[in-house]
Order: sequence, then C-alpha cells, then structure tokens
Amino acid sequence: MYQLSATCRMLREISAPVLFEYCKAILRQPACEDNLFPISLKPYIKSITLEDDCPELQLANGFHPEIRYSDDPAVCGVFSSSALSRALQNMPRLRKILVLCPFGVEHSLPWASLWALATLPNISKLNVNGFLLRPPDPIWDFPRRFEPTHLNSFIISLSWDEENYPSLPQARKAFSAFMVYLAPTVERMVLANEVVFPRALLGTRWPCLKELTLHGEASAPLEMNEPYMALLRSMPQLRRLHLQLVLPPKVDNPPIIWPEGVDIELPWPDLDSLILSHPRLDDKLYQNLPSHMQRLALCCAPYYYRWSWGPPAYIWYRSLRSRTLTSFELLDILRRCRLPHLRQLVIEFIADESEMELYKYISYAFPSIEQLSINIYRVRCNPCDIPVTQIATKLSSMRCLRSLQMHLGYQPAHELANFLADDGDIETSLTGIIENAAYALLNAFAPPLDTVTLLHPSYKSPRWRSYSTISGRHSGPMCGENELSRLWLGHEGTDPFDPFKHLYRL
Repeated sequence: MYQLSATCRMLREISAPVLFEYCKAILRQPACEDNLFPISLKPYIKSITLEDDCPELQLANGFHPEIRYSDDPAVCGVFSSSALSRALQNMPRLRKILVLCPFGVEHSLPWASLWALATLPNISKLNVNGFLLRPPDPIWDFPRRFEPTHLNSFIISLSWDEENYPSLPQARKAFSAFMVYLAPTVERMVLANEVVFPRALLGTRWPCLKELTLHGEASAPLEMNEPYMALLRSMPQLRRLHLQLVLPPKVDNPPIIWPEGVDIELPWPDLDSLILSHPRLDDKLYQNLPSHMQRLALCCAPYYYRWSWGPPAYIWYRSLRSRTLTSFELLDILRRCRLPHLRQLVIEFIADESEMELYKYISYAFPSIEQLSINIYRVRCNPCDIPVTQIATKLSSMRCLRSLQMHLGYQPAHELANFLADDGDIETSLTGIIENAAYALLNAFAPPLDTVTLLHPSYKSPRWRSYSTISGRHSGPMCGENELSRLWLGHEGTDPFDPFKHLYRL
C-alpha cells in the first residue's frame, strides 16, 4: 500500500489514515515537535509507541555516552514533560500511547512526564512498559486534583525480575498515588503486582472499573495483612477479574481472595470472567460467583521456570515449583460453583483416581460450555495407556461444545526439569499417538466439534495443532498450526503449557 500511495496525491490522502494510524518513535534526545512526528502525519495517528534510548539508559547498560540529559542515570532524560506535551498536541485521532523501556535495568519516568501523557486530550489508553515512576520531590507536590476526561485504560508492565529494580518500593508509592487520581474514570487496569501499594488503594473507590488484571508475584499484597477482597470490594462495576499471579520460590501458600469469616455480599454482581492462578480449596469465592458468569479459568500457571540456551535450538525447561491441584481437589472446587451459563472453562490438574469423575461432572454441571481447555499432568505414564477413549466418552454429552483444547499429558511434567521430548524417535511416535487421540475425540461428539487442539511436545518447537472435520471426514492438522513463541519472560511470562496464553476470546 505504501508504494501505491506514492503514485498520486489522491491515493496518498485515501491511504494515509491506514498507513499512519500507528507510529513509533525511538527517543535518543529530549522529545520535541521537530524530532518526534512530522506535522503532516499528526492528523492520522491513532496509536504511538515512544521507545526510550536515552544516554542515561545507555549508561545503565555499561556504555559511556558523551552527552547526558539527566543528573541521575536511573531517571530518563528524554521525556521532558512540557516539550513532550507540546510535541503530541494537534493529534485529533490519538487515543493510545505506549512508553517503552526495552532493557531490564532500573529506569524511571519523571512524574511530570507521565502526568503530561495522561492529561493529553482524547487519550483513552496509556501503557507503561518497563519503567518505574519517580515521585515528585518533595512528596507533598503531588497534585491535589487530577481528573483526566478520557483516560479509561491504564497498563503497567515490568518484564524483568524485581531484583533489577532496587528503587521499587519508592516507585510503588508513586504509581499507587498516580492510580488513585485515575480512580474516578478508569475502566480497565492491567498492573504488575509489584507496583501496587495496597495500603494506598484500600480507601479508594473505583466507580467505573470494569476490568482488573494483576500479574507478577503474589507476595506483594500480603504485606497489608488483608485478603484481596479488602482491596477488590470497592470495585462495584467489575466484570472481569484476572489474577494471574506467580508464587515466588519458597512461598507455599497462594493468597486467598475471600477467606472464612468475611461475611459480605458479592461486591461484583456483574462479574462475567474470572481467571485465577493457584486457586485455594478454602476460598469462599467459588460458591459466591454469580450464576450468569461466562468464563472461568482455574489454573496454577504462570510458573517460574528455567531457561537454557544450547544446541540445536531453544530448549524449554520448567519446574512446577508450586503445588498443583489434583483432579480430586479441582472437582471439589467446581462442585461449589453454580454456573449453568458458563461458556468457557480452562483448568489444569495432576491426574489421580478422580480424573474420570471430574470429566463427568463438567459435562453435567456446565451444559452451556462452548470452549473447553484442559492441561493434564501425569507423574509417570506410558503414552499408549492414556485413557483417551474414556475421556472422550465422558465429555461427549456436552452438546454445546464447539472447541476442545487439551494437553493430554503424554510427557511427564510434574517435578521434572526436562518435560519435552528430546529424542527424535520418541517425538515421531508421540506424533502418531496424538493424532490418533485427536481423531478419537472428534469421533466422540455429535454434532462434531469445530476443532480439537492438542499439544505436541517437541525438543525444538512444541506446537499446538488443531484438527477438524470437513464434510463428515476428518482432516489433518489445520493450516493454522501455531508454533509456540520462544520467549523468555521471567515471572510474568508464559511457557508452552501455560493455559492462560491460549484462552479463547469470547
């Protein structure tokens, strides 16, 4: 389209809103109108990424630049609040801003710079990735009034381990204070749990918040010696609650959302989606969920896992360092859920003698499920002995089911470091076994499922492969076979078996 737009002025004018709706700027010197975006493009830009490459960041990475724009190497010198605000004026379509620090070193945005971005006219989404926030100095210079008209989505991501951020406690106070100012208008927040300071948020009411996602370590809110419910009960409009938290090493007990002794009514009557990592058996939340809820994910992901580099390619390693529910324990939790309208269920467990009973209960208790995702872990199992036919029979009564995704447990995973096939012959034999399993699952349902997606373990590139029926005949792997992204993402990331990364969108 770019080449076509260069042929004549009329085509340029027609294609410009598409070609330039997203733009990216890498900042190596203080932002200003002359070095950010051309004036001619400003009317078309809807979303921008501002990536930091300032001298202070280079200094933190061990380089020695000749020019510096900040006296403190931990503070970004190119995000000048007044100049940045002027550079982003006169952009009537601008709605989304991502500010990105691409390296895993401590680097902070000045408070005034983040303030300038959040108060730009028409901005609805602000994403801060990899940055900490430097509070105003002195602390009492926090603004007394902050009511941005349009900002309704705020995202904070930290892609590196907490040990890389020695100033995190100070940044946590600054971010928490900033979020308090957003409370009257924000509708969606995605937060790294490490930057949440619960004591600062406990007394705040969030009248418009509809979606809250917390990721990162589960330990931070425990500092307030209060259950999560103490923080979450002030969000009456909440529709999606996604607590995708990791238990750090040496922490055995996951946090509880609704403990015994807390006698209140469900504070989110409109809740329709709950994603909960490391569910606890003694949590009162399950029996209080609204009956109209449509999505439920109860898993023990994401995980801490080890990453190794070596020939012939990327090698995945993982250790289930936190306790995973057995099928008996998961069945106990699901029996407390009264969700007849549930459309999507995502679960994972260690198989025990209650495995078949669990499938039977799912097919009986949740008749409206359309999308089902199950990760099964087996301590030791011959791939030929996995009861695929029994599983298919127990689930076959689910008449509304359209899509089934499963890791059937062909490779032992629990408490084993290497959980992928590292032998070519084993991998080849597993491929045949898994394809037979896909056909058995497809055969069991009437009407037939749209897709059955199974995980194929592989030493080089583990894959989810989808199988379907076409005109009553089985097809092989679909063209949309997905090779799993090979990324290392620390404690907020994913691995090939992470069920949260394969959630279907409702």
